[in-house]
Amino acid sequence: MKKFIVFAGVLVLLGAGCQKFNLPKTVEQTNVQNLDEQNITTTPAVVSTTPLTEEETKQAVNYKKAQELFNKALRTSITKDKADYRAEVVKLSPNSDIGLFSQAFILTIQKTPDYKGSINLLTKAIKINPKFTYAYANRGANYFSLGEYDKAIADASVAISLDPKLLVGYSNRAAAYQKNNMFNEAMVDLNKALELNSKSAELYFTRAEVYAALGKMDEAQADLKKFDEFNILSISVEEVKKK
Repeated sequence: MKKFIVFAGVLVLLGAGCQKFNLPKTVEQTNVQNLDEQNITTTPAVVSTTPLTEEETKQAVNYKKAQELFNKALRTSITKDKADYRAEVVKLSPNSDIGLFSQAFILTIQKTPDYKGSINLLTKAIKINPKFTYAYANRGANYFSLGEYDKAIADASVAISLDPKLLVGYSNRAAAYQKNNMFNEAMVDLNKALELNSKSAELYFTRAEVYAALGKMDEAQADLKKFDEFNILSISVEEVKKK
C-alpha cells in the first residue's frame, strides 16, 4: 500500500525511493571512505622460489600499474574518468580480478546495460579473488537491477562481512530488504549506513519510507525534514562546483 506524508505543504509519495535515488548503487557510484587507509590490494602477491619468466615479469608490472589506475577510478566522482581508468586497466591486465571487474563496470554504463554479462565477469573475478569486496558489492547491485533481491542481499552480506565499514553494502542490502518487504531488517541497515554517513539525503528519504511502512509516521516526518535539509545542501554544493 502506498503511503503519503504532508511535508512543508507538499504531499510526498513514499514507496518509490529506490527508483528516486537510483538505488542500489555500485561501488563506482559512491565515495569510498578512507580509501587510502584501506587494504585495497586485490590479489595477494604470489611468492615464488623460481625466477619469473620475461612474460610473467611483464604481467606483474602491468598488474601493478593496473592497480594504481583501479584505485584512481574508485577515488574519482567523474563517470567519464572512471570509464577511462577502467579501460586502461582492461588493456593492462584483462584477465586479472581487477581487469574482469573493470570490464563488468563498462558493461553497466552502456546505453543498454548488460547486467547478466556484468554478473558473469564479476563471478570470474570473485573466483580469482574470493575476498574481492567490491566485486561482491557490484554483483549484488546488478542482481538488484535484475529483480533478484535474495541474491542481492546475499552478495551485500558477503561484502559487509569483508568490510564492515562499506557504506554501499548496507545501503544496497537495505534497498533489497525493502523490496522484499523486510522492513525491520532494512531499518537496521539504514541506521548503520547513516552512522557511516549522517549527511546522506537519499538515506534519510529511504529510511522515511521504511518508517512509513512500519506505521511510524512521526519518525518518517522527522527523516523527511533531514532529507530536505541535506538535499538542499547537496544541491548547493553541486551548484558551487559548477561555478
